[in-house]
Amino acid sequence: MRQFFAILAVLIFSLAGSACAQDTPGAPAVAGPLAPFEALMGTWEGLTTDPEGSGGDVMRFEWILGGAAVQHTHALADGTYGGRTIYFFDPTLNEGSGNIIYHYFTTAGFHTQGTAWWEGDTLHANEAVVGHPTITEVDALVTFNEDGSLTSQSRYLDNGAWVTGHGFHYTAAPDAEMVFPGE
Repeated sequence: MRQFFAILAVLIFSLAGSACAQDTPGAPAVAGPLAPFEALMGTWEGLTTDPEGSGGDVMRFEWILGGAAVQHTHALADGTYGGRTIYFFDPTLNEGSGNIIYHYFTTAGFHTQGTAWWEGDTLHANEAVVGHPTITEVDALVTFNEDGSLTSQSRYLDNGAWVTGHGFHYTAAPDAEMVFPGE
């Protein structure tokens, strides 16, 4: 189950939208397909929205490579799982589509590769999962809320069947601490 939360997290964390902008000292002036990530810069804390679920996640977004890429690091609040995602736009790979490509690496040993795109204040994301015993694909939607928070919902391909995934509600949390397994 923690692996699923991790897969969901990568999709949730590849979000963007101007409604949630946080100040990031020293952030590069970024234009083009990565510009919406500016709204995510900083640290966020989330809680599951699942009726029978519990738990949370802390995530941090930062510009890397002079604004040519975004790095997103996250860890479950209890420190049992974490991962890092790098987002990048390459028009030669995407043929001008506007899709952002990303790679996600986890403490559980599996990884993913996916694409994300924006429609208004909603991020759509799809990724292929490599090395997980049953989950091979994930789709997610993330929406920015008027109050500056964001919500997410996913579904995943598990043993060949689409299953409704978990949801989260995130708020900006500049002082939240991230703990990785073994720390």
